[in-house]
Amino acid sequence: MTPPELEHIDELRKRFDISYEEAVQALRENNGDLVQSLVAVERRLAARPDPIIAGLEMLDQVEGMSQSGPIRRIRVRYANRLLKDMPVALTALAAMSVSLLATFINRCSIEIEQEGSRQGSL
Repeated sequence: MTPPELEHIDELRKRFDISYEEAVQALRENNGDLVQSLVAVERRLAARPDPIIAGLEMLDQVEGMSQSGPIRRIRVRYANRLLKDMPVALTALAAMSVSLLATFINRCSIEIEQEGSRQGSL
């Protein structure tokens, strides 16, 4: 198979704000056909969960955890890297802000530490 044309890669990136790797993959999956690649990427992006909805669902989970006992710490992780570790004493608003921030970053997890050493993950 010949490599995808740079113009096609650039067009996919411009229209969808995707990486070179994603554009090349779409073109290869569609035998270099730009129109079919546009349709495929559009479908793939439409299937992704809305980050706002995901954030609100995460906040509901935090609220449910807080009702079962006080939350002491919140940790936001990206893969194996700790991005944020903070005591909840800062304010509930800070906890919610971190939760929403994490939803905008792919592959993040949030760990919530409650009184009595109980821990939960989102």
